[in-house]
Amino acid sequence: MIEIYFFMHPLCLNCLEVEKKIIELTHQYERPIALRFIPLLNLKSFRQFIQFTQLPTDLTTRNDLFSINYSTVLDYKAVQLQGKKKGRDFLLHLQERILLENQPYSKNLVLESLNKVGANIDMFYSDRPSKQVKNIFLTEQRLALEMGAAERPAIVTFNYGKDEDFGVLVVNPSSETVQKLFNNLDNLNQYLHQMTSDIFYSDLFDS
Repeated sequence: MIEIYFFMHPLCLNCLEVEKKIIELTHQYERPIALRFIPLLNLKSFRQFIQFTQLPTDLTTRNDLFSINYSTVLDYKAVQLQGKKKGRDFLLHLQERILLENQPYSKNLVLESLNKVGANIDMFYSDRPSKQVKNIFLTEQRLALEMGAAERPAIVTFNYGKDEDFGVLVVNPSSETVQKLFNNLDNLNQYLHQMTSDIFYSDLFDS
């Protein structure tokens, strides 16, 4: 079994492009892949996001951007309780509307995105303010820290079907990097020789 984690800034255009590439290649791959998109949102990752996107840095703008990112992440986590694919489709639609069509984040946009993916509206508004959703968010931020992906976009890949007791970490991935990774999913050792990636042994995540 292959497992892929993509840790990304929730409202980053480059991350959206990589998300789409991962989904495209996952559909083309001949065997099932367990895919997880995990938004990064902590002070360091947000600072890196601001620097990377060259957005205005005045305090009011930063606070507004952080609030929008945080709301987007919790929306995504709430929809994900109705299914991982539905959550992923919701996030992609929201990202496209905000990043590609320059739509402002709003309650109406969230409702539109919920309807687009066929989410249960009442369930969403019940789950959204819950402690469960916030705890899921915090748990995933800790996971990102454990995997060395707490600040910048990164992909962590495991192939449990091989005698390979490690995961491969790729920081700041591009669509081209993702293509090369998928070309070598059956032999991550070979991929490591081609790319400057880091190895994380799986026993680091067993505790």
